[in-house]
Amino acid sequence: MFTQGTPSFHMMNCNNGYNFKRANYPLVYESLSSIDWTPLQNIDDVEKACLHFYNKLYEMFNLAIPKYSSSRHREYYPPWFTSEIIRCVQQKTLAYKNYKKLQKNTERSIHYEELFKLHRSPSKYLLEEAYKR
Repeated sequence: MFTQGTPSFHMMNCNNGYNFKRANYPLVYESLSSIDWTPLQNIDDVEKACLHFYNKLYEMFNLAIPKYSSSRHREYYPPWFTSEIIRCVQQKTLAYKNYKKLQKNTERSIHYEELFKLHRSPSKYLLEEAYKR
C-alpha cells in the first residue's frame, strides 16, 4: 500500500506509448549497466525504493526507446496501422455497410459489392506488410 504523500509509479510514469520494436537495444543494455543502483541499498522504505527504481527505468526508456506518435486514430487502430491502411479499411468498411443495407441483386448493391471486393485485397496486403514491420 502506498503512503499518501508518495505517488505510485502508475500515477507518475505509466505510459503504454513506448515502441519496443524500434528500441535501440545496445543503448538499453549500456544504460542499464551504467545505472548506479547503490542508492537503492540506502533506502529503507520499500515504496520509495520502488519509485526510485521505476524512475531510473523510465529515464532509460525515454533515452533509448521511441514513443508512438500520437494521432486521433491511434485510439481506434493498432500502432502499425498507417494512414493509408486506415483510409483503405474505412473505404472497405463503408462499401460493406452499404452493400449489406441494400437488397441483394439490385444494381446499387452489386456496385457496393464490387467496391468492397476492390478495397479488400489492398487492405489485406497492406495490413500483412505493416504488421511484419
